[in-house]
Amino acid sequence: MNAPRLIHEEHFRVRVYHTGGGGPLANLPALFDLLQESAGLHAGTLHVSAPDLLRQGYAWVLSRLCLGLARFPALGERILVRTWPHMRDQYATRRDFLIFGEDGGEIVQAASSWVVLDLATRKLTALPPFLDGLWDTTPAPALDLPSKTVPRLRPQGSGTAILVRRADLDINGHVNNARFPEWCLESLPEEALDLTLTQADIAFRAECRLGDAVASHTGPAEGGWLHTLTKGPEAAEFCRMRTWWAASAGR
Repeated sequence: MNAPRLIHEEHFRVRVYHTGGGGPLANLPALFDLLQESAGLHAGTLHVSAPDLLRQGYAWVLSRLCLGLARFPALGERILVRTWPHMRDQYATRRDFLIFGEDGGEIVQAASSWVVLDLATRKLTALPPFLDGLWDTTPAPALDLPSKTVPRLRPQGSGTAILVRRADLDINGHVNNARFPEWCLESLPEEALDLTLTQADIAFRAECRLGDAVASHTGPAEGGWLHTLTKGPEAAEFCRMRTWWAASAGR
């Protein structure tokens, strides 16, 4: 039997449902979906997929995802996603990604951090021993994280109200975390519509469910904006994001 490969590649075609209000380009939630799809497929070949962990009484939890964007892939473009487990410590493991355009050029770099939930205690736990051995011969990181943690925005006012729909839920009954960056961007000022997103760093801090009253808040930061998502009457933060922007080509 061949040993599983620690570097995995998947090809995708950018479809109409990957695009949005930005025109004929894949949007940020679509990139999140494609990265997580690639990660899940690779984890399956390594026998550490979500179903594999579930049989052991555990679940993967995505805690952070940072992307650097040279450009967004275009509608109809065939792209290559390359992914690999990069490093780990006692409680978290990192998985990195590169996306290549149809011309072979590197267009997206990404790094993600994952932790493990003990389903019996509903608490985060140290990485189980059966995950050992996946980080011995992996490549260099795809990008350096811009900071140790994503800075916090202290929201002012009521923010932009978000309606949680049944269509937003994943198979576990929680809101799919690809919706979180989309919701963060809902409260962007209109001036951002003339800019191009070049980097996004998002921290997932808690789950969100159907019926939660969600608010999106955005405030200025150097080179872009800080964002936070809150829920409930106590305005509990469940997601925060920082974005960087540049002038769009031709403006």
